[in-house]
Amino acid sequence: MTPGKSFEAAGVRGWLHARCLDCGGETGHHPDEPVVLASVVKVPLVLELARQVAAGQLDPADRLRVTAADRLSGTGTAGCADDVEMSLRDAAFSALSVSDNTAADLLFDRVGLDNVRSLLRELG
Repeated sequence: MTPGKSFEAAGVRGWLHARCLDCGGETGHHPDEPVVLASVVKVPLVLELARQVAAGQLDPADRLRVTAADRLSGTGTAGCADDVEMSLRDAAFSALSVSDNTAADLLFDRVGLDNVRSLLRELG
């Protein structure tokens, strides 16, 4: 079943774009239609964190402190009653595993939004 038919069968609208990083082959359903990245942006965020760690620019054990003023809605640290301290590595895990918006926001502060944008441009 094609992606378009799958979305139609589920009664939803959907978009899909997949590209093989080795050969450049790609497939999709409305792949060139702009969409809001939403939580998907956490993937290139963590990739940029990993690149900076590999380059020696950041230490994955460096600490983040999540305070009440930092908390955004959602899951993860948003539900904590007290301040939380965690490593960059654990913040990345929380951002990806439970879609922790606060952890992601603090990681954006650390790695730089412009660096994530640059990474996305590089990846096409």
